[in-house]
Amino acid sequence: MKTFEKGCNLGDAYGCIWAGYLLIWGKGMSQDVDRGVELLQEGCSLSSSHGCYWAGLGLLKQKDNAARYKEAFKSFSKACDSSLMDACIYCGDMLSLGAGTKKNLK
Repeated sequence: MKTFEKGCNLGDAYGCIWAGYLLIWGKGMSQDVDRGVELLQEGCSLSSSHGCYWAGLGLLKQKDNAARYKEAFKSFSKACDSSLMDACIYCGDMLSLGAGTKKNLK
């Protein structure tokens, strides 16, 4: 975990992604969804479509509030714009439900 966080601190998107993933799902350590989302968002800001996708999933795993849906939709949209199809599916689902964005059934 420390190696991944160090990589993230040095600007490696995949270091951020792995560290965030491990924290969100509590793989081999205590679960810390909030910190995991922060690391994944950092990976997203380093232009990683996978970082954006996993950040969206992490945001959906956080405690229920309307703001996290908006942030998740933004993350999925960014990943979808980079042709990550799983993220596009989440965008479509969120659009159809009006979750984090205006409802759009077209």
